[in-house]
Amino acid sequence: MAHIDQQPGVATDKGYPLVVCQYSISGHPVRTEHWQLLVMLSAQAAHIHELRGNWDSFQYVHELLQSPNWMQSRTLCGGCLVGYVPRDQLANLQDILGNVVVVKHDKSFDCQTWLVLGLRALKEKGIVFRDFSEQKLRKELEEEKERDQLGHDLVYDRIFRGAV
Repeated sequence: MAHIDQQPGVATDKGYPLVVCQYSISGHPVRTEHWQLLVMLSAQAAHIHELRGNWDSFQYVHELLQSPNWMQSRTLCGGCLVGYVPRDQLANLQDILGNVVVVKHDKSFDCQTWLVLGLRALKEKGIVFRDFSEQKLRKELEEEKERDQLGHDLVYDRIFRGAV
C-alpha cells in the first residue's frame, strides 16, 4: 500500500474535509444511526474519531484507517461536510476531541451527543463552519440518508469530484 502522502488526496487550500459519517444501527433504544467524525485524507485513508462502547463503557477512540474500501460499509448511509482541518491542525484534533466530556451511566448520552459537543469544541478553534448547528446537521444527515436510499451521490462522492 502506498504511503498516505503518496496517495491522491482530497485536501484543499482550506485543509482536509471534516465529515460526520452516519451508519445505520439497530437495537439502540432511541437512535437509528451511529455517528463518527472523519478527516478525509484520500480515498484510501482517513482519521476516524468516535465514541465507542455502551452507556456504561463509552470511550473516545481515534484511529487511522487505511483501506482501499473504507467507504464500502453496507451500513454507511452518507454524511455531512462540517468543516476543514488545516494541515497544521491535524495532530491537534485528537487533543481537542480527547478533552470532550464522556458521560457514562446516562442513557441520554451517546455517540451523537458526544459528537455534537466535539463539533462545538472544534468550531471554537475555527475548524468547523461558523454556521454549524445541531439542527442543520440533523437535517442534512436525514437528506443524505434519503440520497443513499435513492442511490444518489453521497457527500464522499461530491468531495472527490470537487463539488462541495
